Amino acid sequence: LLHGLGALTHVVPTASIANPHHYVKLAQRAAERATRQPHNQAIRAAFTNQFENEANFEIHYQTTGPELWRGCHCNLQAFCMSAGTGG
Repeated sequence: LLHGLGALTHVVPTASIANPHHYVKLAQRAAERATRQPHNQAIRAAFTNQFENEANFEIHYQTTGPELWRGCHCNLQAFCMSAGTGG
């Protein structure tokens, strides 16, 4: 799908979050490289740093939490979740 929309993608091997080759760290470095090249209009990038960005926590606290609570009719006994693929 991404290729069909014209996106440039890079498949990277699985790596621990502590590994400098983890996809999040690779994405951050790629975005930094792209932003240092403002003359190159073909490459546009932004790294939102969702896992370390306090605004990410805050928006879920303000919106996702209350939405789940209302969706359970304010009667929630347990909540289990997991991280997604990161994609």
